[in-house]
Amino acid sequence: MLKKRPIIYFFYVVLGVTFFLWLIFGLTAIINHSLGLGDRSLVFVNILPSLVGACVIIFALSAATPLISDFLVTLRRLLRYDNLSNPILLKLSLNAPGTYHHSINVSNLAHKAAKAIGANSLLARVGAYYHDIGKLENPEFFIENQTQGDAFGNDISPQKSASIIISHVEKGLKLAKANNVTDDICDLIAQHHGTTLVNYFFKSASQVDRKTLREDYRYPGPKPHSKEAGILMIADCAEAAIRSLPSVHESDIEKTVTQIILDKIDENQLDSSGLTERELKTIKTSMIETLNVIYHRRIVR
Repeated sequence: MLKKRPIIYFFYVVLGVTFFLWLIFGLTAIINHSLGLGDRSLVFVNILPSLVGACVIIFALSAATPLISDFLVTLRRLLRYDNLSNPILLKLSLNAPGTYHHSINVSNLAHKAAKAIGANSLLARVGAYYHDIGKLENPEFFIENQTQGDAFGNDISPQKSASIIISHVEKGLKLAKANNVTDDICDLIAQHHGTTLVNYFFKSASQVDRKTLREDYRYPGPKPHSKEAGILMIADCAEAAIRSLPSVHESDIEKTVTQIILDKIDENQLDSSGLTERELKTIKTSMIETLNVIYHRRIVR
């Protein structure tokens, strides 16, 4: 109830202002007619439109109040997590700096792409901040947090390695819910890998045992159920892929982003996202431009 008080106050203010304006208009009409400035028989006719307008406004506000209230509450909660000083993100920056830097880059990609197609750019950005927080449990196992010479995971079986990587989604959800992160952000955490295959470890296992099942190396999903989740999936893969290249050129960026989007379409990962072919083209263009800025090569002087 406390969360809805601001919108109730807003409703009462608008109601009061509407009634006040109608009252002023009506009194003005009556005074004008009493001074002989108009036909007395038209007083009711002149006041009626303002009364009808007031009633329409009151009815519309009454119907829209729950929707406006939910929107404002969601927006306020999102803005609360749109803060890099949040304890979870501070911990990520200290314990998993590679993942943190990756998440910041992904947030820039997702925010600009979502804005380009008219999706919720705030949700896309904030969701990107938190999408990999599950890596806090085993940060050294993920390649972006490793330094040259690290050998974490080399003595672990492909199936165990894949299990650790896949589990970062579930662990991220648990951490998010424990910290009362909003449901829409939790949805993005759950959906940002969809049901994709951990291809590297699947291939490694297949070389040893040809009976290896693909399903044992897939993320549990669900697949992206919103445009923001679809954008996050593409941005996450694109940033990670570009980061892994030994050298980055504009042609590499365009080729990589294009291939990632085609792969996600072929794997049916974006079927439930609501993204159209036209929007995917816009997203591709936006991400290519953003990645070119992020990985722009400085001129040697």
